[in-house]
Amino acid sequence: MLSALMVMHTAMKTPIAAKTNEKSMDFWVGTWEVNSYTPQADGTVIEALKSGTNTISKIKSNKVIHEDFRTPGFNGESWSMYMPKDKTWRQTWVDDAGNYFVLSGGMVGDEFVLTTSYPNTIQRMRFQNITKDSFTWLWEAKKGDEWTLSWRIEYRRMKS
Repeated sequence: MLSALMVMHTAMKTPIAAKTNEKSMDFWVGTWEVNSYTPQADGTVIEALKSGTNTISKIKSNKVIHEDFRTPGFNGESWSMYMPKDKTWRQTWVDDAGNYFVLSGGMVGDEFVLTTSYPNTIQRMRFQNITKDSFTWLWEAKKGDEWTLSWRIEYRRMKS
């Protein structure tokens, strides 16, 4: 299984970094305000969804990271888990628009990247510009040798 994942990531030019471990997603744990945007043909971006929240918590003896994403008109959940044998993260995402994705990945440089090839297109999510209180999340699709941005979410940690 590890070799199949490494082949997939190598083919997509996203080699998993050695620093991928069971704490690689800890930056994400917390409650976040999210604002999302979609690119337009003219190069501008427009607000995609109304502002919402994303609550990320560790469950199941801190082995699983649970995501509860909520915006007006769109809600989804994911479950992520580190697989020590493969040294990768796996995530399952479902939402009220009928989407279902199974992703895998880990650290790629300073970014956290999860990739899927379901249903027919290679797609990925990239967590970048990660700080204690903010980061940017990108959803991209591979077209030929290029990645095309489909959706961008700006995350800001909510104060307790």
